[in-house]
Amino acid sequence: MDSSREPNVDPSSWILPIQVSLGTVRHGQVEACSISKVPDKLRKPNKDAYVPQVVSIGPYHRGSQNDLLLMMEQPKWNYMRSLIRRSVYQAQQEGRIEDGPGMVKVCGETILEIEYVVRASYVGNALSEPHELAKLMLLDGFFLLEFIHRLYEYKEALKAEDNGDYDDDPVFESHEKVLSVLSDLLLLENQVPFIVLKKLYRKLFPIPVPIQQDNRVATLAIGAVGYPSVVPTSGAAHLLHLVHLSIVNQEDRKNLGKRLKS
Repeated sequence: MDSSREPNVDPSSWILPIQVSLGTVRHGQVEACSISKVPDKLRKPNKDAYVPQVVSIGPYHRGSQNDLLLMMEQPKWNYMRSLIRRSVYQAQQEGRIEDGPGMVKVCGETILEIEYVVRASYVGNALSEPHELAKLMLLDGFFLLEFIHRLYEYKEALKAEDNGDYDDDPVFESHEKVLSVLSDLLLLENQVPFIVLKKLYRKLFPIPVPIQQDNRVATLAIGAVGYPSVVPTSGAAHLLHLVHLSIVNQEDRKNLGKRLKS
């Protein structure tokens, strides 16, 4: 018996990093290591600036003992249920038969199919157990999609000078709270791969269009956060990257306009 061998170690575990890396090769919808930790050198002056204060998204701050982050876990489940209701209602309007539990099962299986792609998006070992990773992507992905919907509706209501009724929604209880949540969702360490959002949305609200041409989530998101709608809506690795692309695109358009006038 080889006593030098580590106990309880899966002999095939060494292959996982290779499988993860292969998950993004020629994928076109994912960037490897696009969601990383902020380097300590940048974090030192103000470490809280890079840490979510209200809502945690993704694996990096999962399990935090921050009371505010823990308080947002139940609203996430409420948002998940609300998004499923949107999906079931649309299915009924289109004459399709869908049910909530079945939809969750389909979405969960979809996330498991892209497990290696999801892992490759993160730097380091982001949750070793596939089903735990899928559960996290489901909950946070559904929350993000429903938040984007509600943020868009909230902005439209403000334009119409309609304060609305948000008494049962702790995220939209005040304008300051909305801004705090949005600020957290634009932190580098607080992201989920955009491919997760696209895959989930296509299962919840199916359309007969190839995924490469389905830019509904990006269009809705960029409109909800208040950036120009004429932006690249494909190729974003995550929500923060989408906003970055919008800003860069806006500056490029301004510079092009200046050059054309000169």
